[in-house]
Amino acid sequence: MSSLLDIINDFTGTSNNSMYMIHLKRAVERLPYIHRLEQKLNMKIPIFDACEGSSLIANGHPTKCAHTLNYYRSAGEVGCTVSHINICKEALKQNYDHIVIFEDDCELNKSLEELKVKLDKFKSLNISWDLFCIGGDIIGTRMNDTFMRVDHFYCTHAVILNRKFMQELISLYETFYRNGTTWAVDGLYSDVLRSKKTNGYGFIPNKTNDFFRQATGLKSYIER
Repeated sequence: MSSLLDIINDFTGTSNNSMYMIHLKRAVERLPYIHRLEQKLNMKIPIFDACEGSSLIANGHPTKCAHTLNYYRSAGEVGCTVSHINICKEALKQNYDHIVIFEDDCELNKSLEELKVKLDKFKSLNISWDLFCIGGDIIGTRMNDTFMRVDHFYCTHAVILNRKFMQELISLYETFYRNGTTWAVDGLYSDVLRSKKTNGYGFIPNKTNDFFRQATGLKSYIER
């Protein structure tokens, strides 16, 4: 039986890919969710230790929002954003062509076989992409009954990125940082897409395409 990595390698046309699971060490109640996801994906997912936003802020990380006047991002938001950035930096250091990032509240809602069929269908369109959302609440332009060109999206629990997108994400984060500001991670991703430097696609959010979703009822580490 194929693993998710096999499917991603086929989708991207290269085996020079990796996966990361963002997990905050103290969020031990989420470990069973990680293990269940691994079983469904037929593979172990390397865990990447999430950043403690409070420690980052104590060491001078900005909290001022890059877009909203007189608003400050929470420690959880800072930690989440920096965790995604650190993964991208590590992946570029390892010279990966593509990565899949999961957050530790992610659940697979359908079969891998169904996912492979849909990704094969997108691949057959021969469209150049830099980000592909396999989860999240995406907003953009419908291409057909399955796929959408993404303008912006909410929730970053399951995304595929190529090197170009990783580089642009890091660059924008560092620009905000130099200006003494920061941004929620899904806003950061969306700003990269809005810059028109990258192309993002994903599944139209509906029951047919509901592959990866966030588990409900868990304690949030993002809220204030």
